[in-house]
Amino acid sequence: MPQQFFIIDGYNFLHAAGMIPRHVGPATLGRSRKHLLHYLESHLTDRERANTTIVFDVHQPKSDILCEEFFAEMTIINAVNYPDADTCIEELIRKHSAAKQVTVVSSDHRLHKAARTRKAKPIDSEDFFEYLQSRTDQPDASRTSKSSQLQSFEYPAEDLPLNAQLNSETPTSDEDLKHWEKRINELFEEE
Repeated sequence: MPQQFFIIDGYNFLHAAGMIPRHVGPATLGRSRKHLLHYLESHLTDRERANTTIVFDVHQPKSDILCEEFFAEMTIINAVNYPDADTCIEELIRKHSAAKQVTVVSSDHRLHKAARTRKAKPIDSEDFFEYLQSRTDQPDASRTSKSSQLQSFEYPAEDLPLNAQLNSETPTSDEDLKHWEKRINELFEEE
């Protein structure tokens, strides 16, 4: 059976899964990233994690950030040497030795096109999140215990503005995704 590889657009998936409040500070953004990594740890098999790469945009001084990190056998790439995560993901797709076995997780049409060019499989972040959620219905004690802990994750009140609304609906429009990208850029520029 051929191996399956995942390349995940980190912030795109975070927003699609509703794992980040609409108004965030830098501390909340860091916690949201950790929440995403723990979520993937509990929803992917050992083999899937070993073949998973998560790519994050970097909008702060690049000298303070590692280019590559590892968590629960997953590779985390901080797009330090790229203008954005999308450019990094396009290069990963282009250079992958088994591109037909790659699933690119992003709602970005630019990445869908890059995936199709190499015969990789593109999937919207919302659809991938729903797929992972559906797997939690299957009995697996280790997955279920971690999953229930993650579902109760709450953001500390001090990180949220007084008028913040945590919305359980997932943003699906390109406009929402552009809002998030702009807001993340603004947060790092404020530091």
